[in-house]
Amino acid sequence: TKAKNIMKTATITWNSFYNFGTCLQAFALQKFIESMGCFNKIIDDSTIVAPLAVQTSLWQRIVFKCTYYVTKIVRLFSPKYNAFYKMQRVLILKTNSFKRDMLNIDYNICSVINDETDYDLFICGSDQVWNPMVLEDNRRLFYYANFTTKSKISYAPSLGVVIIPEKWKAKIKELLSSFSAIAVREETGRIALQSIVDIPIQVVVDPTLLLSKSDWEQYVPMIKNEESYVLAYFLTYNASYFSAVRKYAHEHNCKLYMFYLNPSYYKEADKMIMGGPLDFLSYIKGAKAFFTDSFHGTIFSTIFEVPFYTFERFKNETIQNQNSRIENLLSLMGAQSRLFNEENMSDIYKNEDIDFKQYKENLNSQICFSKQYLAESFSKF
Repeated sequence: TKAKNIMKTATITWNSFYNFGTCLQAFALQKFIESMGCFNKIIDDSTIVAPLAVQTSLWQRIVFKCTYYVTKIVRLFSPKYNAFYKMQRVLILKTNSFKRDMLNIDYNICSVINDETDYDLFICGSDQVWNPMVLEDNRRLFYYANFTTKSKISYAPSLGVVIIPEKWKAKIKELLSSFSAIAVREETGRIALQSIVDIPIQVVVDPTLLLSKSDWEQYVPMIKNEESYVLAYFLTYNASYFSAVRKYAHEHNCKLYMFYLNPSYYKEADKMIMGGPLDFLSYIKGAKAFFTDSFHGTIFSTIFEVPFYTFERFKNETIQNQNSRIENLLSLMGAQSRLFNEENMSDIYKNEDIDFKQYKENLNSQICFSKQYLAESFSKF
């Protein structure tokens, strides 16, 4: 569906974090909106996510400086930290390059917040921009487009939690009262918000699923690699998970490649790797199997039809538990058997046959609904 005139839209989402999924979801939503015939820019949020300036005492500044220099010395003599920070530089350089070349970003945030720019519609989402924790910092009300009286909708923001803390319910109700359409990423988020908001709330897919496999493949560079490898991408260190992955790689005569996301991962794999968002896609696409605790990692292994094994990142009883978003995704796909934890890790050897065609058919109706939601929401303006 194309707008009658070129509608000027602005997306409000995370785009300043050095995280592959964050960058790729922003890219995907922008590309899909442009495919609808609309103009779109992503509003720069670097000043929103930057730490608040804190008044510090002379003693605090001395402690900070001493800690800084001790850390520098430790890194100088530590192969583990030297290797890690070299990888971090690669991540930063390549992510900045991705943002520069692949995203259309409006860096004039002051003008946007003062409502001086000529945007017809603001879209809030995706990623965990509506996690109640953001409300601890008033600047982050930005992710609810609280600065404007212009038209606004949401597309696939995640709460990241199952229950909204009581202290934030009234504030969230107030913030969402001016939205003309609301769609979130998980059913758990819909239930939580619907209990405090009158407007009907929909559930839509993550923006990365709005683009097809062939859409993504035109952006993915091929990695020249003659050896077979299995790939690991873990956001949280878990020794028992790593041990299971190493065993799997060995038994399948593959090298183990691992994204070096934490100094603790040192020498956990045959090869530690790093890159930018597009390298992330390339390594997944070329892998014989993919092991992850990442929501977006699970999505892209499905898109590229690479056998995947998704591990629970959080203990279910912890207050920070964010497993619901992966559970929701796998449920939509009919792939609940692909979720593993410390209790059923041995089952990874029993789950090697994957029916990607069925998974994609299961997702298709929700993808179509999500595209229709955007088309109908845009058509009102």
